[in-house]
Amino acid sequence: GLAASMASGIVEFSQSGGQPKRIHAGLAAASGIRAAYLAKNGMEGPASSLDGRYGFCRTFSPEPKVEMLTAELGIRYMLDEVTVKPYPSCSDVHSLIECAQVIASEGVRPEDIAAIAAVAPSKVVNQNLIDGSGSVMAAQYSAGFQIAIGLTRDPTDPTIYTPELLADPVLAGLQSMVSVTSSAEYDAVYAWKIPGSLH
Repeated sequence: GLAASMASGIVEFSQSGGQPKRIHAGLAAASGIRAAYLAKNGMEGPASSLDGRYGFCRTFSPEPKVEMLTAELGIRYMLDEVTVKPYPSCSDVHSLIECAQVIASEGVRPEDIAAIAAVAPSKVVNQNLIDGSGSVMAAQYSAGFQIAIGLTRDPTDPTIYTPELLADPVLAGLQSMVSVTSSAEYDAVYAWKIPGSLH
């Protein structure tokens, strides 16, 4: 699991646990530095490593939009669009956490809830509908578990992720009440915005 994740940055940890997500950004940075040193010392890479037949883009997509590699080059910098996470969890479920906090602030208690209907971008439906009680990483990626945390705890506190949290029957009960559907309206603005709503 670690070797596969280190080789390609896969997100299987969101489905079956593990901790490689914690080192993904560091591995990418280390690889970039290593590549720069190698190039400085004369090592050459393939000229079409990004857009070539067996390059990065076609490895990860059957129909890549290679023109996006140079779209707005020198004008738009993705670093300007990076956000700081307010919660120690998958950013795709942050709007759902915020909704849960609003509901909790209005005095709604876990015992008052019979069902939780969430609406989110399709990516949440495809990636974040997992049981959060299996591991800390699963808890941080699970839409249902994060909604339950937003309803019952301070979701900004990273120290809450303990074995006791994962085994909490109240969280398990709330998580089991969550259903999530996608919205074309939300998909249209993802990832410029990451909307979500609870009912």
